[in-house]
Amino acid sequence: MGLCRELTWVLSGLANILAAASKQSLSTEERPQPFRLLSPQELTDLRLLLSPIRLLQWRLAVGLPTAALWMMELRAESGERAISRGEAIELHKVGLGAFESLRRKSNWPQLVDTLKALGSSNAHEKASELQKLANAWHDTVRRRRLTQQLARLKDEDKPLIENFYNSREKDFESAFEALLARAEITYDLFDTGRKPGAFDYILHFDGRPSIIVECKTKQGSNLVDLNSARVVLSSSEQFGHQDLFCVTLCQPGIDPNVPEQLQSCARLGVVETHDLAEAFVRLLRQTMDAHALYDWLSQPGQIKAETLFVHTRAAAEPEAP
Repeated sequence: MGLCRELTWVLSGLANILAAASKQSLSTEERPQPFRLLSPQELTDLRLLLSPIRLLQWRLAVGLPTAALWMMELRAESGERAISRGEAIELHKVGLGAFESLRRKSNWPQLVDTLKALGSSNAHEKASELQKLANAWHDTVRRRRLTQQLARLKDEDKPLIENFYNSREKDFESAFEALLARAEITYDLFDTGRKPGAFDYILHFDGRPSIIVECKTKQGSNLVDLNSARVVLSSSEQFGHQDLFCVTLCQPGIDPNVPEQLQSCARLGVVETHDLAEAFVRLLRQTMDAHALYDWLSQPGQIKAETLFVHTRAAAEPEAP
């Protein structure tokens, strides 16, 4: 265990150094010596390592396969983990480790039988609790993040973040635009309703390439799937922007099984509402700037708030919201 813990620290440091040293905003002279001879394409390819390194770090930290990692975030009412590592491993073995598999009602008999085999004293009650927690998992994470973020904002800015969390469809796009305007991020609305298949926005940054953003929203507790997450790539190519980095903004979030399937996409990042909200909070508190937002948003794979501290100036901000 001690060796795995130390290895996760090494991987965390390696990912953070790689993220900082490969920023597109750095000049050649600002990069570490080994990076100065790399071409822009080689730097882009190198940044593809960020997502798998961080995923491996998480796997080593909890000792689980990728598909079962999300279960470690399930919390009982007491605040303790609802699923032990041993239970997560067994559920994964019988095909119940994926988010949708655990939630699916048709898998109820198999879930109960697995828990009985693990020695659960009341397998039906435990199974009911797990399915309930799985259905509420993402909402629980979002509520915790929203509470933390509102506590750090001025009163006049709180409604902007609340609307960002609570809206869907066109109202969500309006909430996103309001935050961009408040944070003084320049953007163009690309999907004006006159271009079939158009992506939603192009964000502009002084001295940096632009970033394409596509908003994808789902109702209730449903999460954005793989096809929805990557459609922005074909849309950007359709309209001649195949050289720009693309971000899919997922409301309320991304299916936890999707990011692993995007590791080979050098031009696509996915970000959940509560993670982007954390970046907006830091912009409004002036502990990061627009260039730092660009560096953070231009990371391939899932863009998480836990990596924001690399781009934040103030030590007062939490490292892991």
